[in-house]
Amino acid sequence: MLFRSESVILRRIVDRYDAEVARLGIPKRAAARGDSVYTATIKASLIQGEAGVDSDRPLISGVIANRLAQSMLLQIDATLLYARGDRGPLTDADFARPGPYNTYKVAGLPPTPIMTVAAPSLNAAVAPADVPYRYYVLWDEQGHHKFAVTYEEHLANIADARRRGIL
Repeated sequence: MLFRSESVILRRIVDRYDAEVARLGIPKRAAARGDSVYTATIKASLIQGEAGVDSDRPLISGVIANRLAQSMLLQIDATLLYARGDRGPLTDADFARPGPYNTYKVAGLPPTPIMTVAAPSLNAAVAPADVPYRYYVLWDEQGHHKFAVTYEEHLANIADARRRGIL
């Protein structure tokens, strides 16, 4: 049973979400891409969980679109953190954990959003960048990512980020 203050907070979150979705024209924009508002919100939550800077959001959305179009696993760390319930470093056990939120094992989108979303992530979800990228890795302490087309490029980016102490 929710306490009154919890229900008030939840109502405010939902009301704010509904207002932002309407203000941004998400229903029409999502439909134009063949998505429902709910699917766009799931994508936006993945973007919200992954992006550290707004300029990366459309690029991450482009990676998600490319991976879905190519039937690739999404492999989004934020879904593993959601399934685990905290924000600490990921472990081998997290990558092996069964369940619908493990996008390293389960194809497609998770069944629900993994967090609340802000307008930049909603916009990116319905307007992904038209890029060839299929991979990204955290690149600097400000939250920017480095994007790659091939897995080999991605591995080199990971190695570089580790060498520089980012990962």
